[in-house]
Amino acid sequence: MRRFIPNLICLCFCLITSVRAQSELQLFVGGYNPGSNVTGTDFKNGALMGFRLGHSFVRLFGSEFSYTYVKNLKDPLKNFEGRASLLNGNIVVQLPAGKAVPFATVGIGNIIGETQGLLRVKTSFAWNVGGGLKFRRLAGPVGLRFDVRYYKASDAVEILTTNVRKVNFDFAEASGGLLITF
Repeated sequence: MRRFIPNLICLCFCLITSVRAQSELQLFVGGYNPGSNVTGTDFKNGALMGFRLGHSFVRLFGSEFSYTYVKNLKDPLKNFEGRASLLNGNIVVQLPAGKAVPFATVGIGNIIGETQGLLRVKTSFAWNVGGGLKFRRLAGPVGLRFDVRYYKASDAVEILTTNVRKVNFDFAEASGGLLITF
């Protein structure tokens, strides 16, 4: 009986939080900035787009999956002009305050790139950290969401010369878009 009561409390907690849980879909566009001398390859700033699918388990915590498509990734010398995709799973900590919800997020995933010329953006482990602000249900289930994130993909860029040199691909992202809550 002593073990039954904590299990019953845990089950009730899970059921209550599932009833209060909500899911979100964000479609976003934005830009990225690899900074100067951050990656060792000096990629130019560029555009990105994607989606995030999230689920809040309780008011303060949730999770999300995101897919980001980086278009027109190029270096100033035009040795590389290509694309990359980012797949991430994140934990979200949020502070609901009515329709405005500030949040912080951290996660891990992969960057998937391509080879072109003397550079190769290879499939590599990546992590990210960031935060932002959600405005939920501004017009029915539709709202807005704004994010700022920092990504780090270790040894994701290979410079293909006589001696292959690996460098990190680090960049900042700023994005915004529609948020649909269901």
